Amino acid sequence: MSDFYVQGNKISIDTKSPAFGAGSEGSLYLVDGKLYKIYYTDSLNDGFGNKKRYHQSLLGLYQDFEHFVLPEDLIFDSDGNYVGYVTRLVHYHGKEQNKGAGLTTLDWDPFIENIETIEKEIELLSENRFLTVDLGYHNSIFSKMNNKVYMIDPGRYHHQTYFTTTDYKRRNIAIFNDYIIRMLERDSISFKLVHKNKILPLVKSINIERDNKRFSQYFTEISEEYDSVQDFLKEKAKFLHK
Repeated sequence: MSDFYVQGNKISIDTKSPAFGAGSEGSLYLVDGKLYKIYYTDSLNDGFGNKKRYHQSLLGLYQDFEHFVLPEDLIFDSDGNYVGYVTRLVHYHGKEQNKGAGLTTLDWDPFIENIETIEKEIELLSENRFLTVDLGYHNSIFSKMNNKVYMIDPGRYHHQTYFTTTDYKRRNIAIFNDYIIRMLERDSISFKLVHKNKILPLVKSINIERDNKRFSQYFTEISEEYDSVQDFLKEKAKFLHK
């Protein structure tokens, strides 16, 4: 067992037992319904560096977010060194390798509601000058239990004060738009909606048709023409050349 400290309280974790999950930067351990992310020593300064400062800056925000799963507490070792953070557990059904797939199975209203709410939360992160680095389908979970998609693992989010909030919004929306495109690609493959040779022409066509609109606005307009998201993808692909 290894001893860690959260707000001065000792938490013992068997780090030699199989972890709840693991990634390129650290391992996740489930303790009393909360996830404890313990970083590998050489990962604490990866990316933009100084993860402690960035994660500490996120602490006061998590209660304002529904779709972004943010740090709730910091974790220290017995010598007082920062080693990771505590966050909530998102329950979902499905295989780990397909955890990002499934959003297109929703009816139009909940599908658009997910995207619209995430866009609003991205604006809130931008107003607090956080850049959502590493946001992608590999760091998202679609929960069939409540028909919502969650953005997990904010460990590499970047926080500085010398960029304007407008610049953060522009950058974050661009990252999110790319996430939506990757999600459409992934769902088209996972659910065999579109021939693989038509995937790239399909998403290129969607981006051209969207013409810089927010995806929530674009899909709201599209929903008047198609019965479902998946029908939209299948029908649109029919008229594209391989």
